[in-house]
Formats: sequence, structure tokens, C-alpha cells
Amino acid sequence: MADSKLKLGVVGLGRGFTVLLPTLAFHPRLDIKAAADTRAAARDRFKADFGGTAHESIEAMCDSADIDAVYIATPHFCHADHAIAAAKAGKHVLVEKPMALSVEDCTRMIDAAADSGVHLLVGPSHSYDAPMVKARRIIDSGAYGPLHLITGINYTDFIYR
Repeated sequence: MADSKLKLGVVGLGRGFTVLLPTLAFHPRLDIKAAADTRAAARDRFKADFGGTAHESIEAMCDSADIDAVYIATPHFCHADHAIAAAKAGKHVLVEKPMALSVEDCTRMIDAAADSGVHLLVGPSHSYDAPMVKARRIIDSGAYGPLHLITGINYTDFIYR
């Protein structure tokens, strides 16, 4: 799969999805193929914007869509059930933070992924964003000598988006 696109299904088409949408939609190795949301208007908008299939439940999406992985952007209390459903369907899982609302639910999610042989990633993780990948390459190259310290400041307008 190194040269092919990862076929992604999205569950939850609300704010969590729209915040990450630019990253997902324009990533050269992702193809957003399907979505699941309980709201008909959200499903219709997804189909119009992406041309993919839209389903009323994650189970229906995982059963019928040609996807490799599921991005879970539903309300926090749904994360465990949705991650477990995706894992049991053999789909890799990227779940928004927080992972779940209890340690017990987190453990159930981890166990479901392990039992199904799929990856479970809690995000968003910026480890694979282009600037981080470039920084890692520069550090690994040794071009500036051994790394002793990295410091930085981050300004964001997140509250106003």
C-alpha cells in the first residue's frame, strides 16, 4: 500500500470533521470514500462534496464501503462504540481525542484493535504533518550536528475558527 492511496471512511460529519477536512481532503495519499452520520443533511452534503457513499450508521459504512480505515469524529461518548465497530469490521481506526471517556472504554478499544489485527491511532497527531516530517529528516541527516534542545512557541486562533 506504500504507493497507493488509503481509502478512508469518516463517521461523524460535524465540527471535528470540518476542522480536519482541509488536511484530509488534500492529502495526496488519502481518498475519502465514504461517510456515516445520523443526519440526512450531513450525508447529502458529503455526497455532493466528495461523491462518495454516505450511510446512516458506522456498521453500514464498514459493511458496504470499500475502505481501509475509519476516521472517528463523533461526540466523545460515541468514540468507544464506533472504534470497536470499525476494528471488528477489520478497518484501521483514527479516533479524535479524547480517545474515550473512561479507562475501561479505552481498554476495550485497544483490545478490539489488537484482536482484529488493525491499528488504532488517537489524534490528531501532528507527528506526520509535513513540517514535522521535514524537521525529522533534517534532524536525522545530522546537517546541524547533534540535537540538544528544541524550543518553540505556538500561536493559534483556534478559539476564533
